[in-house]
Amino acid sequence: MAYFFILLAIGQQYLDETHARSEVPGISYFNTSTRLMDTQSEEPTIQKIQTLLLVGFYQQGLNRSITAFTHYGCAVRMSLAMGLHRRMKSLPLEEQEQRRRLWWTCFCMDTVWTAKLGQPVHVEMADITVDTSELITLNDGFNSEILRANVQLAVITGDIMKTIYRPTVKKTIDDLLSALRKLGSFQKNLPPRLKSSIIVHNDRTVANLYLRLNQIVIITIRPLVLSVFIGQQDTNDNSTEITQAIKRCVGAACANINILFHLKEVGMFSKFGFWDVRYLFSSLLVLYMSSTDKNLIPGGRDLNRLMSEAGNFTAIENEIRLRELDSLFEKFRDEAETEAKLYQHSDAISPNTILLNEISNIFTTQEETDDEFLDFIRPFSKEVSPEVWKNLTTNLQSWDSTGYV
Repeated sequence: MAYFFILLAIGQQYLDETHARSEVPGISYFNTSTRLMDTQSEEPTIQKIQTLLLVGFYQQGLNRSITAFTHYGCAVRMSLAMGLHRRMKSLPLEEQEQRRRLWWTCFCMDTVWTAKLGQPVHVEMADITVDTSELITLNDGFNSEILRANVQLAVITGDIMKTIYRPTVKKTIDDLLSALRKLGSFQKNLPPRLKSSIIVHNDRTVANLYLRLNQIVIITIRPLVLSVFIGQQDTNDNSTEITQAIKRCVGAACANINILFHLKEVGMFSKFGFWDVRYLFSSLLVLYMSSTDKNLIPGGRDLNRLMSEAGNFTAIENEIRLRELDSLFEKFRDEAETEAKLYQHSDAISPNTILLNEISNIFTTQEETDDEFLDFIRPFSKEVSPEVWKNLTTNLQSWDSTGYV
């Protein structure tokens, strides 16, 4: 029953309703589910793990980061206790396949959320023996191809958190470039079907994969972007590599805003979901530090306001932060000339063509260098008062949580 009610809660949370409401979508079902859920039982079950994952997922939308983290952690430990991470050849193939799917789903959800909080990854790949490939087709519509791609991306995410964000490890430009090469190889080796369309009718799984891929590019390179903006990074050293890395970060930010825009156009934009807010906010922070694509900022701000007005807790919090950022940047940037300009498309050019070209450009190594590119990402400390500069840099470092761990 707890599993049933959390399914209803998430369903209501993701309904695209625009009328004013007196309570959070799905909260009544959620409260019923948590009252019925038994987390103290000594015997873990498949359905308990599924329920924990869904409860954690719903709580993301409530902006309850630590509570969601705790539920995902419980799900991982129950999975380990049941041996879902091990290949059990003695079991029927159907049961093995169900266990395989649940384990890798649990692994992906926990790894991605752990990375969002900047926490250590819980399970090492060397301790896992269950296959990532489908063992048997159950003919139930489950997309194992997408799951496998998400697993590969989660593994890369875990590696990045161990190098770029591990506090006991010194980060270098080579570490950043190595992570980018892994992400580029991942994108290059995706199955053809996942490289042919991003916006698919009534199916967000491919778009979600690319949103997550771009987000990982952003969190990988964002420390470099921030250090150049603040003036801590000497751009005379490794200038070509720095330029290429920052270009890719800015490109990923632009791509994610445009993917979200096109999802809104086709009615698949999630006003109450957590991740759409996170992808949007991370992208906007990168673009605020770069004047090369500032024309996307107003459109991105419109998307965040749409979610904020719908009652999305995270979007409301981000709207307050973005207004403060606007105020700080107005001290040295003329926003009057900025116009909202998201990528539009005609009948001759599909949004998928535009988005796929944009993704391809992120992972294409360009030999030429743009000596003027880094001029767009430079410290403005001399143009504002010390207090304004301190507030600006402190906010940019702390607001997107992974960036300061």
